[in-house]
This record gives sequence, C-alpha cells and structure tokens, in this order.
Amino acid sequence: MEFLSPIALILLFSVAILVVGWFLLSRFEALLRDKKEDQSLLLMQQIDQLRVQLSHAFDNNTQLIQQQLGQVLGNVNEQQSLGERLDNAARVMGNVQKSLTKRQFISAVRSPLNCVVTIANWDRQVSNRGEFP
Repeated sequence: MEFLSPIALILLFSVAILVVGWFLLSRFEALLRDKKEDQSLLLMQQIDQLRVQLSHAFDNNTQLIQQQLGQVLGNVNEQQSLGERLDNAARVMGNVQKSLTKRQFISAVRSPLNCVVTIANWDRQVSNRGEFP
C-alpha cells in the first residue's frame, strides 16, 4: 500500500470535496436564514414604526377635523340663531306695522272726537270764567 491507486485517490479526494462542500453549504444556508431573520426583524420593526407614525397622523388629523367640525357647527348655530332673530324681528316689524295701521285708523277716528271734547271743555271754561283762557 505504498501508493494508493489513482482511483482510490480520486474517490477519497471526491469524498473530501463533498464533505467540505456539504459543510460550506450548510453554513451558507444558516447565514442566509439568519440574514432573512434579521431582514424580517428589521422589516417588522419598520412596519411597527410606520404603524405608530400612521396612528399619530390619524390621531392628529382626527383632532383637526373635530376642531374644524366644531367651528363649522358653531358658525352654523350662530347663523341659525341670527336667522331666527332676523325672522323674529321681521315678525315683530310686521306686527308693529299692522298695529300702527290699526292705531293710525283709530287715532284718525278719535281725532275729531278729541277736538269736539277739547272744544267743549274750552267752552265750559270760558263760560265759567267769563273770559278766554
């Protein structure tokens, strides 16, 4: 057994290459798996950060929308209140106009009567005193 036959050397060399190749391949797969896990972990962290940022953005936008909606509702209520006050003022003005028209009519009817009563009172005073007032 001085020298191994060339076929045995080739076979031994082939087995050694296969063992080394299998070892390197298993290490390479382990590194890829670790890298994928690291990438997955990094991706999950980024997704969580994005989720937090979106949550804050939605909260801020919700608050802004609520504030603006409150302002709009306040303006609508003020306009509605102003409209109601204007409607009430128009109603009162209509009633006053109708009332003044009736009063003016009554005043026009009473005016001659007031004149007659005033003249009668004046006549009584003159006749009682004997002179003009």
